[in-house]
Amino acid sequence: MKNKLLTSYFGINSSSLSLIMLFIFLNIFSSCKYYIVKTNYTSEAEITKLKTNLKYIIVHQNSNTWHLIDLDINVEKKEIIANTEEVSDNHKFYLKTRKIGNNFYKLTNGDPTTEVHIYILEYIEGLDGTMIIPMSSINKIEFYNRDRGTQGGLDTLLILGIAASIFGLWVYAIYFSGVE
Repeated sequence: MKNKLLTSYFGINSSSLSLIMLFIFLNIFSSCKYYIVKTNYTSEAEITKLKTNLKYIIVHQNSNTWHLIDLDINVEKKEIIANTEEVSDNHKFYLKTRKIGNNFYKLTNGDPTTEVHIYILEYIEGLDGTMIIPMSSINKIEFYNRDRGTQGGLDTLLILGIAASIFGLWVYAIYFSGVE
């Protein structure tokens, strides 16, 4: 009788309910991620790595921002030369990013850990419309990295929550299946 109450109340049996709960836990927690800001104050080695890292590079000057494309680094002249375009909407995490502590994001909104932010004092506009950034005008570079500490803690809670829900439903199903 109680088993029938459980089935009729939820409209499904307890094993199906367990799988649904498992899917809900995985869906909620797997899309939640955290990142932190790592600031580097203009190391020439870091600047030369930008070209090979295939990151989404955003340049900031005062309140202006650009996305750098077709990046070229002239080591002899100590310049970064690139074409620019408007920063796409799924790369505007910098508008709400806290510099200290961790930041939350959902993968459906984009991934800020693919971004590098270069803050400059000045730039030169080339004859062909390119942006020329002297390395001496770079104030700082910010990398958005995954916050493995916070994410690891959430993953542990996720596993414990899933195990507890499955165990609870299993015990609940055993209790009701033995009573007529």
